[in-house]
Amino acid sequence: MSPSQVFYRTNKAHALEKCLSGIESVLDATDDCAVAQNWRIDHRVDMRREGHLLTNLQRPLLANSIKSAYTSYYRSWVGCTERTPVYIAPDNTGNQIGRLPPQLLTHVISLNNPALMEALDEFSGRFMGIRRGSDWSNWLDKEITDQSNDDEFLKDILNSWNQWLQKSGTPKRPRWVSFSRSLGDALADPAWPDRIADALGLAHIGHNEWIMLVEFPVEHAVNLHRPTSIEAGWYWAHFPSPRDYSGG
Repeated sequence: MSPSQVFYRTNKAHALEKCLSGIESVLDATDDCAVAQNWRIDHRVDMRREGHLLTNLQRPLLANSIKSAYTSYYRSWVGCTERTPVYIAPDNTGNQIGRLPPQLLTHVISLNNPALMEALDEFSGRFMGIRRGSDWSNWLDKEITDQSNDDEFLKDILNSWNQWLQKSGTPKRPRWVSFSRSLGDALADPAWPDRIADALGLAHIGHNEWIMLVEFPVEHAVNLHRPTSIEAGWYWAHFPSPRDYSGG
């Protein structure tokens, strides 16, 4: 990508520069400050995506309004379900990953996710109205450690999750994946769930949660794009990859 692309300009002429700098100076050492810093150095957001973003932001571009304005933009264009999402539109072709040799991709699912609990309750009748929180965690502990029904439990999880995604209208939203080969060292560690959550910036997955890794061949992925700060939403744990790293 060229040096002129947004949030990496040396001339400080970007339209959001003042806002992002204001967020960093006022909210030093906060999550919002980290997001602003990530945006300013993200070389993967090109000129076309910049223009698309700016037309959807509120005016004037003040530090105290950019967060809510961007959140609205993210929900409308990145997490959308009824229109062509910006992340697969022509203005993001520069971040599309081309043909790859046969290999596996990994998607991480937290089994402690409340949405998964609702899916299991609705589509499998697995736990008959167990309350959220400690009751749900205790039920997971028992169910997962019960080896006699492990295969059936995993099938219920995947089937219920797929049905919930279809019903909620979210199948077009981007899903975060990693190359399976890059997780090899972490998987060799007895504490691999925490290692993977930390390595992938999954700060929303707490330590000691149950997680499941779903592997699938790369050819099953319809579109692969290197994620940018736009795909991350207003999320501090996402950090742009190094300029010379092709994996995104």
